[in-house]
Amino acid sequence: MQGEVRARIIECGALAEDDVTDARYKLEDKKRRIAQEVFELTSTKRIDVAKAAYLKTKQLATAIVQDHGNDREKHHLREIIAVEPTFIESTNFVRIEEFSKRLDRLRYQILRRLPDFLIGMFEHLNECRRPSMNDQVQAKQLFENGKRLIAEQAWDELNQVIARLWDLVPDDERSTDEEARMFTGIV
Repeated sequence: MQGEVRARIIECGALAEDDVTDARYKLEDKKRRIAQEVFELTSTKRIDVAKAAYLKTKQLATAIVQDHGNDREKHHLREIIAVEPTFIESTNFVRIEEFSKRLDRLRYQILRRLPDFLIGMFEHLNECRRPSMNDQVQAKQLFENGKRLIAEQAWDELNQVIARLWDLVPDDERSTDEEARMFTGIV
């Protein structure tokens, strides 16, 4: 394939920019054929990557749902696993990724109720993100409030404080930050 691509590059270089002959259209057909071959060679890799990611996500989600999930969450997990044969063997990697995202959202929904996760996320924001917060005064108040809430074991309120702190993280950092994805569950 690489040799064929190089040959097409040379052919493209030999054509004049204003060439309207049959050679130009033949070259376009050759380029489309190469593109189709490349797609066919790589399409299974995307599916394999999506399947592997799904299986890993399923394992993580199953463990957290079994340990900490409520009846509704357990039912939701069973529903996803029940339809697994319909998408896991499909040739549509986007569909597989969609179910991975559903499992991730379920997993993070549960994690956001767990005190250890909330404390860890709060400490991460305090140690790593505090200097870059958009509003330092508000961030300081939220951190003080968060420490008080941890002492009081007010987990729902701590969850809200963490969400407000994430809002203070600059957009360019938040959009690429893996930790933000972990907290929000948005994949």
